[in-house]
Amino acid sequence: MIPKQERAELLKSYSTYVLDHGKRPDNVYQFTKSIAMEENMFYTFYASFASLEADYLQVLFERSVEVCSSTTSYQNYAVKESLLDLYYIFFENMALNRSFILYLLQGPPHQRLMVLGNLKKPFLTFLKGLAFGSLRVEGSKTLQRYLEKGRYEALWLHFVSAVEFWMKDNSADFVDTDIYIEKSLDTASAVLENPAAKKVVDFGKFMFHKNKMW
Repeated sequence: MIPKQERAELLKSYSTYVLDHGKRPDNVYQFTKSIAMEENMFYTFYASFASLEADYLQVLFERSVEVCSSTTSYQNYAVKESLLDLYYIFFENMALNRSFILYLLQGPPHQRLMVLGNLKKPFLTFLKGLAFGSLRVEGSKTLQRYLEKGRYEALWLHFVSAVEFWMKDNSADFVDTDIYIEKSLDTASAVLENPAAKKVVDFGKFMFHKNKMW
């Protein structure tokens, strides 16, 4: 396992290099020389610049979850409060590193989805730790599992749409993103706590088509 502090320092050094030079280093040797690190040490952390970049947002998200979970009242939060707390912490961290994150997410939609895809597993893990109301419906356990998965997938689509909105947000202090998150999570919570399967599916479709990046 990569030591957290050393990994964080390497990620910071890499993001600083990219922002200072406007591009990736030409090779690992050049980069490690610029930060007084032996080249072989880099490979104990990452196999390539691509794998390092893939890890950047995941580390940012994991830190946000840690901060969110460490609040004394977190265990008593309702689902919507827990999600809002995580979103606000994560997007605040994103804002602190906006220039590099926009670099990571530049390019066509499918490329952005690949980068954001690294967040899906930890995001779903976070969701599964929340106290959602049970979706009680007539049908088999397979249908029940399908509906639970549909709820998580709908929230994942919402999360991706929030990142896309933030990327295009030109408001001061990204206040429009905060409003978007709060209002859309209000709608999401109302729909996803409803036992009607059709509403869960319809919400997922709505978020899918609403998001400009698809």
